[in-house]
Amino acid sequence: MGNAESGLGGASGDEEEVETESPGFAEDSPASAATGGGVGGGGASASGRSGRGSNSPPVPTGGPPNPGVLLEQVKLREAAARISDSGVAIHESVLAGNEGVLVRWLEDRLNRGEESVNVEQFCEVLETRDAPRDECEQAFGQFDAEGDGVVDVESMLIALKNSNGANLQGELSHVIRQLQACSLTPGFVDIFSKTKDRLGAHASKILKFLHRNRIPSSAIPFPLLEGYNSICTMRSSVVQDFLEFLLQKEKDLDIQYRAELDRDPEVDKVKVVAQCYSTIESSSNVADIYKMTNGETASFWQSDGSARSHWIRLKMKPDVVLRRLAIAVASNDHSYMPQLVSVAVGKNRRSLQEIRDIRIPSNVTGYVALLENANITHPYIQINIKRCLSDGCDTRIHGLKTLGYQITKSKEVSVSDASAIWYLSLLTSLVTASMDTNPALAHTVLQSTQKALRHMPPLSLTPSSTEFPKFFSLNILEEVDGFLLRIADCCVSPDAELTLLAFALARGSVAKVLQALACLSEHLETDYRASTLIVSMASVRLRLLYRNGKPLQLHLQACDVKSKEEKSGPENMLTETSTGDGFLTESGRKKASVILSTEDQSNFQVTQMKIKVRKGAIGAKCGLVFAYKDEDPFDAEKHFKRFKKFDEWDYTDYKDFVQDHVRIPAQSEDEPIGWFELEEDWNDIEIRLQQCRVAKFLMVKFLCTRQDSAERLGVQSISFSGYLCPGAEKLGDLDDLSPEGESIDRDAVTGLCLLNKTLFFIQQLTRDMDASHFKQKYLLDFSDLSLHRFWNFYSKLREIEGKEVLKSRVLLLQLMQNCFPMLPNPVGSPGPEESQVPDEGATAAAGPSTSSGGEPLNDSVRAVWELYTHLCQIADGPEGESLVEKALHKEAVKSILNGAAVFFPDKHVRRDKLFHMMKNITEEDQPVSVKVTFESLCNYFSDQDPSGLLLLPPKGAPSDFDISPILSVMETLLLVATRECEVMMVDESRGASRTVLLSLFWALQG
Repeated sequence: MGNAESGLGGASGDEEEVETESPGFAEDSPASAATGGGVGGGGASASGRSGRGSNSPPVPTGGPPNPGVLLEQVKLREAAARISDSGVAIHESVLAGNEGVLVRWLEDRLNRGEESVNVEQFCEVLETRDAPRDECEQAFGQFDAEGDGVVDVESMLIALKNSNGANLQGELSHVIRQLQACSLTPGFVDIFSKTKDRLGAHASKILKFLHRNRIPSSAIPFPLLEGYNSICTMRSSVVQDFLEFLLQKEKDLDIQYRAELDRDPEVDKVKVVAQCYSTIESSSNVADIYKMTNGETASFWQSDGSARSHWIRLKMKPDVVLRRLAIAVASNDHSYMPQLVSVAVGKNRRSLQEIRDIRIPSNVTGYVALLENANITHPYIQINIKRCLSDGCDTRIHGLKTLGYQITKSKEVSVSDASAIWYLSLLTSLVTASMDTNPALAHTVLQSTQKALRHMPPLSLTPSSTEFPKFFSLNILEEVDGFLLRIADCCVSPDAELTLLAFALARGSVAKVLQALACLSEHLETDYRASTLIVSMASVRLRLLYRNGKPLQLHLQACDVKSKEEKSGPENMLTETSTGDGFLTESGRKKASVILSTEDQSNFQVTQMKIKVRKGAIGAKCGLVFAYKDEDPFDAEKHFKRFKKFDEWDYTDYKDFVQDHVRIPAQSEDEPIGWFELEEDWNDIEIRLQQCRVAKFLMVKFLCTRQDSAERLGVQSISFSGYLCPGAEKLGDLDDLSPEGESIDRDAVTGLCLLNKTLFFIQQLTRDMDASHFKQKYLLDFSDLSLHRFWNFYSKLREIEGKEVLKSRVLLLQLMQNCFPMLPNPVGSPGPEESQVPDEGATAAAGPSTSSGGEPLNDSVRAVWELYTHLCQIADGPEGESLVEKALHKEAVKSILNGAAVFFPDKHVRRDKLFHMMKNITEEDQPVSVKVTFESLCNYFSDQDPSGLLLLPPKGAPSDFDISPILSVMETLLLVATRECEVMMVDESRGASRTVLLSLFWALQG
């Protein structure tokens, strides 16, 4: 409790490294962009993030709110609701936020015998509580009947108590009372009198009264006007959210630009970092620190101690300059909401100095900036909660965000690195020279390396690993890698290939993994002693799934028993509040099974569960969890019948099962993937599922009550963590990463099995990285990765027949799409060959082998076009009959759809290609590849780079700036719009390209 050092601990930033190309508080798209994904569906969002093909990458903004969001009421409401749920500050009137303070202040003045209060006194009180001056004056005007800036204290106090802090402006009864209180009504004015002075004065009073008490349009009780006002308000909030998003992006870029300007000449580069701390410490409740950094503002860290003793301390990463710091609060926390917060910095924990105090208005819900445009380089930063609303004892923090930049020194070899490299070079030279005369030496070195790698699981040599050796710098890792390559060249064997793969996985290097797998693909029938490595991959994968899971909202589909009464049904288990009865079965029923799924019965993946049972004898004692798929229309009876054999189990059967299966994962969907048991005196339990299977349904079976004498079964609540997996298709037995068709005890697996398991492992890591907004970027090393490497590996797989190799190609395409944002631009600078626009379609997409000037294309550019050609051929061909063939066709289409910036890396070629396709897209019988390419380019320019399409002149352009290209663009756009209208008038059903064109035109207007 309090500020005791024993309260230290908490989340390590090294475990969840965050670094993005354009990070910041606005790393998520605006709330409006999440609705409908834009007109025509967003396919280029992944490919466009890196902004390839431009010397000055455009800021990926997600585009302005699409027409559907602003014009369709359902989507508009969803977008507006999403904004209110995303932590945007909710506006609250000055009176509502400070009603108690004003009442006490007025009562105190009344007790002192003061009869009136003026506007200055009123504003002074509210301004001490951070209320804006204009809002204070507006609030005072509601009580100022005469408009002279003076109000009777007693009448104001009565009006304030009657209103309960509500906004009185435009409220009819209040206006009537104001009219009765002012000097307009007591007297009459003779309009026929000869002197008009009194008439003019009276008219002036009437005009002032009407002006002060005019009713806002939102308060007029007219349904049509109310509906119009509601729509306009929602539209303005959506547009404002987008504009604030753009403004935040500009601030984030400003941080990077300023860092670039201020950097030292010795600095190699400056990286913008969204997680500037390595660890977080707190004054209390260390176990819940992660709730401030999990991205969910619904969860919170709550202190436990005396008032004014709560703090959160950040240990900063080395060489990081903090520019921005913010915390998330919620006004509905009431006395738990922080009101006065200070920020302290220092070189160590005991020498912290406060640099700023921040007052947080009581009406704010969302993120509050504590530091803005700062330049903090101290290793420790502490947030002190000095006071809470209503002098509350404990506090709640719903989120914490930082933004800054990290200075990375140039890649000079340090003295320690040079010493290690020198030693390794001597060792390598000695071993290489001795191999000719002593071949056994290579095997000895290889065996020693394999023995060491058994203790280095995948990702253990990445910067994000807590076990990463400090002496292992990047230079030393490269030298070790080169040493192993020389050993493998001298000792060609499955063990050598497996050693290279294990070291690449330990480093987390995607390029090295692909290189090792490419060698392995030449010996797919060979047996490898790789079961230990595959099990290690499964363990790492499972640990990451547990760590990064998000709260899942599952819905009740069916229950096999009746409830005690209507208000104690099984759906009560899934509600957020656990104060009710929960789920109580009818009398005599001590077992229950519930089936859960998402609202639309799409795929999901549960990693953890929290179960709370009722106190006493009726609480559930133990149970089983099943995850499974069923493609048929939902039939509850069929589902319950599938697992009926477990209904006969009692506690003894459960214990026998757990003893037999504690170390053996479920091999079938009909076997449990999780189980739980609660102690007699403990009502909550949190379990991690033994296998995180992608499923459509989850069945939870409660097998028995705590005591046989119980009348019924009682469960208070149940909640889940995991992932939504829409469109996830299972390509065989890959989910569990266990050796396929073989027991874990047997060490040998085929090269093909090892290839697919490794590809699946890396593909899943990169997929989760994208889904969690680059939270896992530092888990993997994307250096030396290129599309050329992907294409070379893919070309090798194309030459091999077989269904399993087809799976490998599907996994490789999925991995490639996940890596699109990290791939380098193969076009260094625009050259003559890049201005050539290939014809659409598969045959011409590859482009010529030489440029118009006769210069050959480099290998990287050639690989881009060869891969694009191949994908177009698959897209234009038949889907196939088997599941794997259909999956390959689907991934080829998705690769084209997401790859505008990859397959057209030069910005001029990309733009010219789109204009070339625009002129012909309305023609009939276009190949699938042409339609998908057109949609991909439209999505790219809609979402990522609208200004790059228009070629608008820069600021301060010279008077002789050539505007003819811009006029040509406008003419082309008008021509395309005219053609599209003509097609639509002839046949409404045609014009599949209409939605993406509409999205593009809409983005260009923005």
